[in-house]
Amino acid sequence: MTERVRILIALAALLVFGVFVHRWPGAGIVYPQATDALGFAFRPHSEGLMDTALGLGLLMLGAWLAGRLAAGVRLPKISAYLVFGAVVGPDAINLVTEGQLPNLRLIDDLAIALIALTAGGEIEFHMLRRQAKSVLLVTLGAAVAVFALLTPAVVFARDFFGFGDVQTMPAAVMIGLLVALFGTATSPAVVIATLADLHARGPLSRLSLSVAVLWDLALVVLFAVLVAIAGPIFAHELGADAASAHDEGSLVLSLAQKLGGSLVLGAFAGMALTWYLRRVRLHLPIVIVLSCFAIALVAEALHLKALIASLVAGLMLRNIWEEDSEPLFETVEELSLPVYCVFFAVAGARIDLDLVTRLWPAALTLVTLRTGLVWVGAWAGARAAGEPNATARWVPSSMIAQAGVSVALAGIFKDTFDEAPFADSFFNLVLVAIAIHQLVGPVLFQIGLMRAGEVGIVGNHGGAEEDSG
Repeated sequence: MTERVRILIALAALLVFGVFVHRWPGAGIVYPQATDALGFAFRPHSEGLMDTALGLGLLMLGAWLAGRLAAGVRLPKISAYLVFGAVVGPDAINLVTEGQLPNLRLIDDLAIALIALTAGGEIEFHMLRRQAKSVLLVTLGAAVAVFALLTPAVVFARDFFGFGDVQTMPAAVMIGLLVALFGTATSPAVVIATLADLHARGPLSRLSLSVAVLWDLALVVLFAVLVAIAGPIFAHELGADAASAHDEGSLVLSLAQKLGGSLVLGAFAGMALTWYLRRVRLHLPIVIVLSCFAIALVAEALHLKALIASLVAGLMLRNIWEEDSEPLFETVEELSLPVYCVFFAVAGARIDLDLVTRLWPAALTLVTLRTGLVWVGAWAGARAAGEPNATARWVPSSMIAQAGVSVALAGIFKDTFDEAPFADSFFNLVLVAIAIHQLVGPVLFQIGLMRAGEVGIVGNHGGAEEDSG
């Protein structure tokens, strides 16, 4: 038995023991009651806070172990993180409870900020200019295919998809367009994490990252436009009394303010980090974590988007102050493993398994249609752009996973049209489809990167392998 296997077994045993002690009736943890001279170092914390801390530790260590097991059978670690989160989540064995999930939101925001900072650091403007044609045609090809065929499928089979209470054709068409819009959504977080996990480099990797990041920004704008158009149509569907419930102009203005404010916050964060890198450059891991926390907290307080702000900060650091920022991005890569473990495990814990059970026929049909259309459209766009065969064949695999922004936008739709009878149906269908895409997408993207020959080769000393998990 190798040393690595013995360590994994010991950690697994420790994890099981910790869960046993925490969950076994009558075996509750006794929190220390002593106080120090200042009276707070050993002050007992709230039980909810301690439960959340234990849940966080369980998710981090358990997801890491699941990822190592998945890597042993050549499956994506991200999918393992998601599955582990779903298994220990509230709808399965409930080791991570429903009450702990809201307290884990800040960790989630930190992960999003760190992932977006990594994404910005991976995009170089000179490369983006060279790839502009390919990015445009790939996204356009996928979007046209999805909108042209998924929209009528939802309109004419709306009873099957759960929209049987939509009576008028204009409202049905708007529902179809909005479902198709969510069908075009991708997940930069999955793309970045997969590339980092596999040490992937090459044309497919660069194009996949550019498409995922830039389309996510375009998705926010298109969503605002479609919701503004849909407001009067849905108001007519619901009756004259509902017309006053929607202020489409204020919604568009709010989204525009969030976008602009996020850009300003990101520019400020980029300049602040550059100043620190030039003048101090000490304790970078701590500074990066605190900076991402600060971006997440400020964005939440001002109702901005931490993802966009961190993305802008990373873009500025990489493209304006590249030499100064190199140590920062090296440190970010070292921090990525625990962040990815927690982020995707929490996402898995949030999957509503009961909802998946109820809606899986419609959601699986939607996922199948959407996957096929995205694949054909993105492949056609890549071929039209003159991309190599391997890149054109496998770039669609990077666009299958969904998370992050699409979940947030689904929530905005539900809140905006909350009194509409189809709001819950739309939200639930989109959420279940996203959950399925989360599980399937990383597997397809890993296959694509391996088939394209872009999976990196780890050094002989094994250091990179250990750091990456």
